[in-house]
Amino acid sequence: MFLDCDNFKQINDEYGHHIGDEFLKAYTKRLKSCVRKGDRIYRLGGDEFIIILNVTNGREIEQIARRIHVSLQQSWNVRGYCLCTTTTIGVSIYPEDGESAASLLKNADDALYKGKREGKNNYILYQT
Repeated sequence: MFLDCDNFKQINDEYGHHIGDEFLKAYTKRLKSCVRKGDRIYRLGGDEFIIILNVTNGREIEQIARRIHVSLQQSWNVRGYCLCTTTTIGVSIYPEDGESAASLLKNADDALYKGKREGKNNYILYQT
């Protein structure tokens, strides 16, 4: 999964980078609460994250994506500021969408940007 916090730049611009940093800490904590113990979360930089899931079927992937999506669109209280944002998620599945880490990441990124073009605040499964 490739995640991007929609309109994060607006939080930094409006409230300052210190609030943006606190928001990202809270975002990461909430994100961790949505995945299972063996799943891995990596921050690429800024507001982009990768999640590597060890699942066996597409239904489970969609359940996790939906759980993450719903959780991250709830409002945030950061140092007394009520912040509202959404997240777009691109998903690629091994081996259907790629057999290497690079191809899976590229395809999840492609799905993410398709989701952004379609209005953000959603999760998209990669399609060839």
